Amino acid sequence: MTTTMPDSIALALPPGWNDIPMDSTGYRRHLAQQVLQLRSNGVKRSDVRQVELLGAMVHRLAQQQQVILASSYLAVEGPPGENGGEDEPGDAVDRAESRPDAASDGDGGEADPTVVMAGVAVSTLRRSDLGTNVPLMAEVMVKAFSEGVPADDSQAHYAEIEPPTVCKLGDVDAAKLVRLMTITRAPGEEHKLFTQTYLVSVADGDAVIVMQFSTINFQYARQFSELFDRIAGTLRVLYPEDPTFLDEAADVTAEAAGVTTT
Repeated sequence: MTTTMPDSIALALPPGWNDIPMDSTGYRRHLAQQVLQLRSNGVKRSDVRQVELLGAMVHRLAQQQQVILASSYLAVEGPPGENGGEDEPGDAVDRAESRPDAASDGDGGEADPTVVMAGVAVSTLRRSDLGTNVPLMAEVMVKAFSEGVPADDSQAHYAEIEPPTVCKLGDVDAAKLVRLMTITRAPGEEHKLFTQTYLVSVADGDAVIVMQFSTINFQYARQFSELFDRIAGTLRVLYPEDPTFLDEAADVTAEAAGVTTT
């Protein structure tokens, strides 16, 4: 029996999020634009270097996985969505009117600008990739991660921040993981990220969609966690037999006009 796989995956990202090219040339151009943005805003060299290193490592990790979509948010100000979590998915992201208070540099001058950075990578995994015959349902995945299923590799180490849970993304169950990710570039050189991952079962448990969000800004973890929840809630999975978005739009328009379609 052949299990039908989804043929389209859609995720609504707020303004300010930019797609990350997966090819090396496109990615280098993307990173150069981000570095230029930071330098033009007076960000100190050490922070710019951190963004360069993290970006390169995340891109390399993405190439090792079956990533089908990657996007990032980069700003030199307060965190996005800092309005009590009242934004609707897909709405413009509210930004802080002024960046959060920071410590003085000791001589009465202005503190350094705050770099705010987040990203999301969406990938797919099949049971055959994981070497298991167990259907990849949300409850099963939560149980596996609760029992300490290995998730580390040679470059990334994960530590649990919150226990794995089953959450709702619309009418779909998902396993939700909130973890600290430590990326090691070289001995003694570690970079840490707050990550929030959603694993959504598709194709009757034969595969799973993995949405991994991350940020370097632990001081904004609560705000970003709420934003990640809202973005993840916009996930749409379409199978070959499903109507397209254009079909749905036509139905809505017809209903508003008081007519029916055939």
